[in-house]
Amino acid sequence: MVMEMERSFEVNTPLGKLKVYAKQEDDVPENFPGVYIDLIPADSNDTILLTCVEYESTKQVIQTCVYGDGLTDEPTNVVEHQNLTEEEDNL
Repeated sequence: MVMEMERSFEVNTPLGKLKVYAKQEDDVPENFPGVYIDLIPADSNDTILLTCVEYESTKQVIQTCVYGDGLTDEPTNVVEHQNLTEEEDNL
């Protein structure tokens, strides 16, 4: 019997719990592996998507999608992280 390792954890804050969890069960680069961070408000069991940090396979970068408006599932900002490797530092 193979048991799946849990790929999530929660952190308590005064506004509720922050839940960090893997986007999918595998980490295949073509599937944009990464994590979501949700807020579970203290007075609710609903979740609000805050951000997604992922490998963007078509551009081969790490990006963060910020969901600044809790009423929509469209990102309000997308950041492509730079200077993450020594190779980039020397360009």
